[in-house]
Amino acid sequence: MQLTNVSVNYRERARVGSAGVSALTDVSFRVDPGEKLGIIGANGAGKSTLLRVMAGVIRPNAGDCDAEGMSTSVLSLSAGFDPELSGTRNIVMHGMLMGLTKQEAAERIPAIVEASGLGEAIHRRTSTYSTGMRARLCFWTAMNLTPDLMLIDEVFAVGDAEFRRKSQEAMEGLLTSNTGVVLVSHNVGVMRRFCDRVIWLDQGRIVRDGASRDTIEAYIAASAGDTTGQPTERKAVFLSGAPGTRPSALAHLLNGQPDVMLGIDRCRLAQFREELDQGVDFFAPCRFAAWADRTPKSLAGQAPSPETAKARFKRAQVIGEVVPRLHRCVTSVACKQPAAAIVFLLSGPLEVLHRADSQQPQFDDAAQKTLREWNASLAQMDRVRSEGTEVVCVSSERLFGADGEEVFERLLGRLGASTRRVTGKAKGRLLAAQKRRKAQREQFMLPEEVLAEVHREADLERFHRLLAASV
Repeated sequence: MQLTNVSVNYRERARVGSAGVSALTDVSFRVDPGEKLGIIGANGAGKSTLLRVMAGVIRPNAGDCDAEGMSTSVLSLSAGFDPELSGTRNIVMHGMLMGLTKQEAAERIPAIVEASGLGEAIHRRTSTYSTGMRARLCFWTAMNLTPDLMLIDEVFAVGDAEFRRKSQEAMEGLLTSNTGVVLVSHNVGVMRRFCDRVIWLDQGRIVRDGASRDTIEAYIAASAGDTTGQPTERKAVFLSGAPGTRPSALAHLLNGQPDVMLGIDRCRLAQFREELDQGVDFFAPCRFAAWADRTPKSLAGQAPSPETAKARFKRAQVIGEVVPRLHRCVTSVACKQPAAAIVFLLSGPLEVLHRADSQQPQFDDAAQKTLREWNASLAQMDRVRSEGTEVVCVSSERLFGADGEEVFERLLGRLGASTRRVTGKAKGRLLAAQKRRKAQREQFMLPEEVLAEVHREADLERFHRLLAASV
């Protein structure tokens, strides 16, 4: 597909003679067969308009879009089906718009019904569908029509858990297949993972068209206020952990390195959510200085002085925030802080009981509640990781075990920190944590019936999958 000097203007309201609003201006690029192309840009940059031009839904005011015989399909959960038609008739209509015969389009209906789980509702008017039902119909119709070029408009992290799981598996299959894909998404992690090339749109114009990593880093740098367009080398991280772990222990361990600066106990989850919604810059130097300034005397050593915090922040290659129970809002973090990595300290399910009652371990209501939270934390982190967010899993057993120093060095490497020398301060904290863990395990014995309950309730399959992916 070749676009040449494409421009699109929308008339402003209904005024005759109005110059209107320019959605696209002189956009030119080519998509080769089988290519995976990403489109990024702020809201209102013209991304969805560009997809509609490529799909032939709207005609440009100037320029040309040559599909070169390609069949295209738009995958957008806001894309319209006719609300007065049934699900089956909408499927046939979309198939015929793609060039299929009526019979060929109708033959796709059983597969779409099975994948979407709509059942008999497929024969009802789509105006009677819930939002989730419409999303499933749109998604599986597009996925089953097998076009030459799939145009995808922000379809990640929507719908119920089962829909997300199945759709993500289907999306991964599509993005690794020979089908050409043009992907519009704010999730730059997905683009890094699947797209070889990315176009950055701003106010309807192409700012940059090139290798995905370079384009994404330039876009993130500009979004953060750095107008040089040069890639940034500093790594921003959020650190959290599963219930039963101590992410602050890992944070103190990381802060033992001279080029790492993590804020600890600076805000609770409710405050973090509120500031995340407000678009607060969690990694501004003033926040670290203020955090050090207000640290009580009784916590001396927990945070550096304001002057030291400023100096450390300036030279740090890794900056971050420790957020307990981050899994409860991890989707928002992935969307609003796409350049940041999430470090997730992973524990086994027995850690829940270690923390619950070290004297008389039993599988009571409190332990069961904490184990449910443990399952939820693993599920959330596994989901955003599958969507392309950079999640760095760290096994607490390995980190605070015999090979802890090697695991710690690997973690530093993943975060972009120096691995040339683990400081004596970090080694001391690591050794102390290893001794505490060993002593705790020697004193802690679980009855067989408690072990059986834990293994029955715990999501061990997901745990082992994340464990295998950990550093």
